[in-house]
Amino acid sequence: MEGNVWEIEELQEVTKRHIAFIHSQGGFHICSECIVYIYRFLYVGKCCLVMPQPNLSVKAPNGSLESANEFIKDEELGSISSTDVKSWGDSFEKLMNSEKGRKVFGSFLRGEYSEENILFWLACEDLKKERSPELIEEKARIIYEDYVSILSPREVSLDSRVREIINRNMIAPSQHTFDEAQLQIYTLMHRDSYPRFVNSPTYRELLRNCGVPVDDFNSGSFGGGGSIGTASGPGPGAVVGGAGGTQV
Repeated sequence: MEGNVWEIEELQEVTKRHIAFIHSQGGFHICSECIVYIYRFLYVGKCCLVMPQPNLSVKAPNGSLESANEFIKDEELGSISSTDVKSWGDSFEKLMNSEKGRKVFGSFLRGEYSEENILFWLACEDLKKERSPELIEEKARIIYEDYVSILSPREVSLDSRVREIINRNMIAPSQHTFDEAQLQIYTLMHRDSYPRFVNSPTYRELLRNCGVPVDDFNSGSFGGGGSIGTASGPGPGAVVGGAGGTQV
């Protein structure tokens, strides 16, 4: 049963990426009914559609062509030490605890058409820091509309159990309304996107720019042993997102 659940979640991710790609090609609007049909088609066809690679050129909002996997601009990152860059490959927790690491990872997710996952996670972190009851309610509503609603083009993949918890919590929103959902998306990024990130040309190029010989990591010294992509995430009791974060 567990395998079927993961398969469905994977299909939901693929569906969303197809929709995001369609949006990027011409800004087409896809209604919720069409989304259901696309999802059913992918499920019945076992993902028979081939997802375009992230490095394809797509139309930007201004009509120009740009790479969908365009690397984040250097001025946005400032100076990065080789120690910091190497630590991002050691564990997903270290990557997410680094502001610059999150920017680089977010840029990578944008190329995979799944940037909504880290945007949702960051919005939840921001909500936890809020103390004003009025702003908590407003921010919770915005997060729900932007990332939880099935009508949103940036909807994140959440199972029915977590959605029920959110719906109950939204009756009286608090800083922890989305804790279960945030943990589920964190786990999804860790298991699905992070291994591809540490194996990506984007990350390898960043290592080279910092003077880190990438070949050394392939010999087993990267990510606690093995090839790039075998890094382990936070262990039991680790706190996601620093102080006030969610326990894993």
